Amino acid sequence: MEAAYAGRSWLLRTVDDNEIGCAVGSPLLSAVSDPTLYGYGHYRYDHEGTQGKRVAHIDSGIFRGFMNSRATAAALGVEPNGSARSAEVYQVPLIRMSNTFFLPGETPPDKIIGEVERGYYVCGSAIPSIAESRENFRISARRVYEIDHGRIGRLYRFG
Repeated sequence: MEAAYAGRSWLLRTVDDNEIGCAVGSPLLSAVSDPTLYGYGHYRYDHEGTQGKRVAHIDSGIFRGFMNSRATAAALGVEPNGSARSAEVYQVPLIRMSNTFFLPGETPPDKIIGEVERGYYVCGSAIPSIAESRENFRISARRVYEIDHGRIGRLYRFG
């Protein structure tokens, strides 16, 4: 439904062809959106009158669900989760991020890094940005180090 206004997602190609219940990341990865936490993305009710609540997106690497509006919840056969908001009262509410973040895990970082043959260690973040089409989402890192055979290597320079 939101695609008419903003774009689409590879996690939801169609209502019947989506990634719900599929592995999309490491079993160490869990991510949620939670408007009930005080801060920049806090609200009690969305602009459709639905109470905001924590939405589990990824649980132990498995994609569990989307933020939704009343219309997209009905299309997916799920309960609305209070994620539709607008910038002004005269605008149509769209599904918008609240406080979206990765959950902390139990595995020590040095153990995780030690298991990586070749990869990147991303430190800190800047304000995320997303294209209007929702196809290009970017979270900028403050620092990025290479991981080579379980050891942190050189610092990459941006510029």
